Amino acid sequence: MFVLNARVGFAAINNSTAFSGTVPFICAFSGGSDNVEMSYTRNNDQPGSGGTGLLLGTSEPLSIESNKVPRLGVTLNSVLVPRTVSFRGVWVRSLATNRTIQNATSSSLSNNPVTTIIPSSKLIENSYTVGQQNDVTLTVSATLRNSFPFEQYQFDVVLTCLDS
Repeated sequence: MFVLNARVGFAAINNSTAFSGTVPFICAFSGGSDNVEMSYTRNNDQPGSGGTGLLLGTSEPLSIESNKVPRLGVTLNSVLVPRTVSFRGVWVRSLATNRTIQNATSSSLSNNPVTTIIPSSKLIENSYTVGQQNDVTLTVSATLRNSFPFEQYQFDVVLTCLDS
């Protein structure tokens, strides 16, 4: 037996559009010091000119805020160094824990940048909180092998927020 069922057919055309988005990594710095005056302490009192000495300076608190725990790139650049510096270093200190998070030092006589990457785990150990301001200070130290009055030294610290 043969049955014919007549139905009206409807053709439907469907179109679907997918939307997707990614929340970007956001990290910002605020506060801190644009210029830090470094103090000088003479290490010895040899007669005559020269002698070793220590330059030391600490920034005002610098806030770091991000939407995930970052890694931090830290670079200490020697901008103006009229005489040999036998030791240079930069320390990043957490105000929340009052501890040094990490430092980078060099006893090389060259003026090459001194760099380090602070892993996100070190920030977490020092109470880093996502979405809040996390305050740190930067300290720069330089030991001068032969220091003379009125010579100017300048160092820059560059912080870079890196996605972890």
